[in-house]
Amino acid sequence: MTTPATTTGVSPGNDDSQATAAAARRPIVVATWIQLNTLALSLAGLGVSLYLTIAHYTTATTLACPDTWRANWPALRWARLGSLIAGVAFVLYLIYTELFTLNAICLWCTSIHVITILLFALVVPTAARFEAGQNIATQPH
Repeated sequence: MTTPATTTGVSPGNDDSQATAAAARRPIVVATWIQLNTLALSLAGLGVSLYLTIAHYTTATTLACPDTWRANWPALRWARLGSLIAGVAFVLYLIYTELFTLNAICLWCTSIHVITILLFALVVPTAARFEAGQNIATQPH
């Protein structure tokens, strides 16, 4: 006597379904070169962040921002403002995705979202005053 086929087309108790279930329980094998490169890149990122943190507190020079980035060229000001607007737009997209597609909120992501929006709230009024012709001076460290 044959058993009726299930919706997947596999009969219950068939050896093929048991083999499929066993294959699903097997761990995924990742190539060694991927594991080694991932480890190397992670250690490199950790090293760079450690170096920049130590250098930040022990040297008087700016390591991360070249002098040209601090310049007051109009095109550069617009590029900085544009990148900030693009960042906020991307944050809004990610929040939408978290709420309506994934139905889950990531707390680490939310912290970055808050920081980006706060930066936007601080920088945009300053940029607007600068474009209006007000002289904006930065305070020394």
